[in-house]
Amino acid sequence: GNLPVPAPAVLGLLAGTGAVVVPAPTPEAARYELVTPTAAAIFATLARFEQPAMKVEAVGYGLGARHLESLPNALRVWVGEVAELPTEQTITLLETNIDDMPAELCGYLMERLFEAGARDVWFTPIQMKKNRPGILVSVLAPAALEDRLLDIIFRETTTLGVRRRPVGRHEAARELFKFESSLGPAAVKVKRWGGRPVNVSAEYEVCRELARRTGRPLQEIYRVVELEAWQKIAAQEVNEPWR
Repeated sequence: GNLPVPAPAVLGLLAGTGAVVVPAPTPEAARYELVTPTAAAIFATLARFEQPAMKVEAVGYGLGARHLESLPNALRVWVGEVAELPTEQTITLLETNIDDMPAELCGYLMERLFEAGARDVWFTPIQMKKNRPGILVSVLAPAALEDRLLDIIFRETTTLGVRRRPVGRHEAARELFKFESSLGPAAVKVKRWGGRPVNVSAEYEVCRELARRTGRPLQEIYRVVELEAWQKIAAQEVNEPWR
């Protein structure tokens, strides 16, 4: 018999992922399956349903076999690196007090929250009622992820309530700069303010691999990589001095 659109399998796969389901854009499109179960499974496994500012490196198109009069049967994919804008942003701060949970569960909670997209997670020692020591769990995240993070907090902790409030913060732009150093392939995070680089920070995993491969001390690897990164960045911006 006939099945509703979206198909039950598609809705089942997307439920709980944060995907927003909207009506078909035209009456004609409403008669056809625009998202297949295979696509829904890929989205549910790999996708985060948000659109960050990004540097687009490539664009790809896929065309479907069915011809629709009212809209193109096409999929467009952007590939690039996230580029955070130096502007004041409003994000959500979630907080809760806990005094009856083992420490190892706190570590697991932090891992889950970061995996779900939290910008930052930290624990603060506090004194609670009946003179019991406890911790204040604080989570910074985009407002769009609030429901997902609340679900993790309530499932993975003993808390009965979570406070929330919007907070504003100024952010410097950042980018990942990959280059060929004298020690091998390297990468640093570049912090920009006012459009100009003001700091570089070597990537730990890359430096660790270089240290193991070369046998040189890790702190020396850090110094070499960051110095050479500055030199290459300065050469790129010779017409726009930043020091």
